[in-house]
Amino acid sequence: MVRYAERAGGDALADGCTHKGNDQPRFELGAAILNPDLPTIAPWRMWDLTSREDCLAYCERHGIPVDSSAATSFPTTRTSRT
Repeated sequence: MVRYAERAGGDALADGCTHKGNDQPRFELGAAILNPDLPTIAPWRMWDLTSREDCLAYCERHGIPVDSSAATSFPTTRTSRT
């Protein structure tokens, strides 16, 4: 993921972990080891999001298209691959 972000010219990574397990520290530490200059944005930890419904509402307010709904398992953003 870090290498893809670098090749695509990304300036940050996005972390969708819900901070309910050890995924978030593993994700962020691994990314920091591979590229300490590439910050990680962790909405569940940094913003006032406490549920999938909150995330979907945020996406709707900001015009971020998602291939999901409150009834499906994991919201994902639609992005073009380069």
